[in-house]
Formats: sequence, C-alpha cells, structure tokens
Amino acid sequence: MAIADYIKVSGKLEDIRVFEHKEGSVRVIMKMDGVLIPNTDIPIKLYEEIEAGKHYDFYCVYKKSRNKLKNTGVVYAFKEDGGRIRSLTKLRLATPVYMMFYGAIWFAVAYVAVFLLALLPVLADHPRTGALPILHSYSMMGGAIPGLFFLWCAIDFWRKSANLEAWPSVAPSVVIERFSKLHK
Repeated sequence: MAIADYIKVSGKLEDIRVFEHKEGSVRVIMKMDGVLIPNTDIPIKLYEEIEAGKHYDFYCVYKKSRNKLKNTGVVYAFKEDGGRIRSLTKLRLATPVYMMFYGAIWFAVAYVAVFLLALLPVLADHPRTGALPILHSYSMMGGAIPGLFFLWCAIDFWRKSANLEAWPSVAPSVVIERFSKLHK
C-alpha cells in the first residue's frame, strides 16, 4: 500500500496563486484546464520558472490519506510543452537522505519501546542470566521494521525519480478528488 502517489498532471496552467510561504517553497492553488488544484507545494526555484497560460506536465508526489483535509502535493519537476524536464537535483538527493534520517530516528524509538515492553516478560522467563541478549534481539527486530520501511521508501523514491516519463499521467479533474470540498 502506497502512502503517496507519483503522478504526472498535464494541462494548460490558467492561473497559479501563492497562499502560503514556507522555507524554500510556496504552497499554491493552481487552475489547470478549468480545475482548481489546492494544497500543492512548489520549490521556489521551480515556481519562478512557471508562467500562467502555458501547457505543462507537472511531476507531483501526492499524499494519499483517507482524511481529505490532510492531503497535499509537491511538484517535484515540470516540463513545458516541447521543452525539457526541469527539476532540482537537490531534491533528488536530499529526499532519500531525509527519509533514511527519519528511519534512523524511528528505529531508535521502536528499539527503546520494544526493549521497555519486553523487559518484564523476558525477565520473568530468564531471571538471572541471558535476559540482555534476548532483549537486544527483540529490540533489533522491532526497530528494524520502521527502519526498513523508511529505507524502502527512500529506494522507491530514488528509483521513481530516475525515470519521470514513466510516471502515470492523471487529469487535473482526477487529482482534485483527493482533496476535501473545503479546499475547492
């Protein structure tokens, strides 16, 4: 089960409006082919190159949550009609590193949680000897689950970001189904 979708949104960009500034990016509402697409983050360096009135292919990563209020998207790259793909190499390199960093944090949290939860049951079975190696092995297995998940996410992102043309194309009218009516 994917927690995000890697999709290409194509259409004529009729209007783009910034409604929130973030560090290094802006959150915009885009109007493509007559459809408003809310909650989309665009790195400032890419935003500066985008002009309304042109046809674009936006390569986006959209969150897939049941709570439609929480869904957001990030423009990873774009291609102007007849042009070349513009992306930030920094994003391709930094995103997997951040994922692995968060994976290490969640590994440590899960390790400590499993260690504490398994402490009493393991001590009950092994009151005098051998409790620490058993606790360590249980904790390593418990910590490996979130760590491996984030590692898989980083590898998946790296693999998919290497071939943007293979991302499935989705119409803007399909993308807005991810968002709450409050955003439209």
